[in-house]
Amino acid sequence: MCIRDRDYVAKIAAAKMKRSKVTARVALDEVATWLVQGVGKPDMTMDQNEDGTSTVDIGVPDEKTLYRWLLTLTTHAKILSPQSLVSGYREFLIKVRDSWRT
Repeated sequence: MCIRDRDYVAKIAAAKMKRSKVTARVALDEVATWLVQGVGKPDMTMDQNEDGTSTVDIGVPDEKTLYRWLLTLTTHAKILSPQSLVSGYREFLIKVRDSWRT
């Protein structure tokens, strides 16, 4: 992909993110980076680091959609911002954990 194509794709992704109700910055380790590169999401831009990790800005319709997507990545992803989503995801994970207690 040439630089011009990447710029175009980034502009399209940015426009789609503006329509999303929730936007988050998420850190991905090398495993999650590999997985996300293969699948991708239309409302996402990725900045990949030389060590294989990456940071993504992702737009989703609501918080629960983001949290469910993060669950698929298990410990390979971490919300960096905004803080309200970090706190909300922590509460979501506590509810998930508690649902498995007997």
